[in-house]
Amino acid sequence: FHAQVGPRVRTSEALKIASSLFYDGIDRFDASEYEAALTCFEQALSINQKYLDKSSSGCILCCNNIAAVHDRLGNLEQAMLFYERAQQGLCSGSVPKDERGLVSRRRRAELLKHVQHKLEMIPRSDEPKVGSGVRTSSLRP
Repeated sequence: FHAQVGPRVRTSEALKIASSLFYDGIDRFDASEYEAALTCFEQALSINQKYLDKSSSGCILCCNNIAAVHDRLGNLEQAMLFYERAQQGLCSGSVPKDERGLVSRRRRAELLKHVQHKLEMIPRSDEPKVGSGVRTSSLRP
């Protein structure tokens, strides 16, 4: 991956590589190859962060998918960190110019709802867990 994206690579070429890695990650995730998917998404994010604003959909989608992999692997703290990074990017006041159109705004709003739902579903370590000797009556509404 580092050999492909050296210091003399044009932005457009680097982003093509990031996109290819991203879609390879999706294929691997769908094939339940979670470690390989994680590697692809992390590499895509690394490239995107070098060339794009952190509030760009390229970075946000990588963070969301990294979170999804960690969620599947049971790494809930890591999942929460990456969902929060995606949420921060989506809530950022600085939206890239090419993502300010109506369709892009709708996609970002839908993704924000998705990320917020995922964050709500991750149990916090300080919350009591039903089934671990905790009665449902002792949980706060």
